[in-house]
Amino acid sequence: MLANASRCPDLVRRTVEEAAGSECGILFENRPLGACRTIAGLAGAARGTWFVVNTDMVTDADPGAMLAAHRSSGSDWTVLAGPPLDGYGRLAAGGDGSFGCGPFGMHYWGISIMEPGVFGLASRVPGAGMFDGLARSASEAGMRLAVHEAGPGASWIDTGSVESYRAGLLSTGSFVHPEAVVEDGAALSGRWFVGRGCRVRRGSRLADSVMLDGSELAGGELVSSVLPWDEVRGGSPPGAVME
Repeated sequence: MLANASRCPDLVRRTVEEAAGSECGILFENRPLGACRTIAGLAGAARGTWFVVNTDMVTDADPGAMLAAHRSSGSDWTVLAGPPLDGYGRLAAGGDGSFGCGPFGMHYWGISIMEPGVFGLASRVPGAGMFDGLARSASEAGMRLAVHEAGPGASWIDTGSVESYRAGLLSTGSFVHPEAVVEDGAALSGRWFVGRGCRVRRGSRLADSVMLDGSELAGGELVSSVLPWDEVRGGSPPGAVME
């Protein structure tokens, strides 16, 4: 397993390893190179079939079903897609279940399954975009490109900005991690997400907001916002010594 990072590589590695339960290598870039150039970096090193996944979305689509469809079709590159969404670019798809060109517009759900030949091709078309360049080149090279449509019960949430992350996470309902502490006298309203190791102190108000792991609301309000990892907001917790 590999993860691409242009900042906080240790945090990225730790988070992925905790979620996946296996070791994760890091492809570190001093500045983001773009999806196609990152994929090109795997040319010659990748073996077997690879899932290539965006990190700015969450979906509950079945990856096993997608992999089975990919293998049974003999595809070189399979993408997960659903109906078009307002405000997002369109993935061109054909009536034959292919993508890269065609009269139909779909929404890319951020997951591809690729064979190593796609990585090699990406290294030969530097600067190309994922779908306006690499997909066209792959089609011209005779590779098979297939769309796997998300099932009717599957959902997709955009987490590419702080606000979309907050709204998307809270759309699933309220949650308090078993290892978080919400003190008596704290007020929670609307919807909320309180992560592992978080603490909401008495007298604090949490409304329609997300607290990421290790953060603390030590007074005041957190409304329609996201509190970053390990940050203390709202004043000094009881017993703190001020300098």
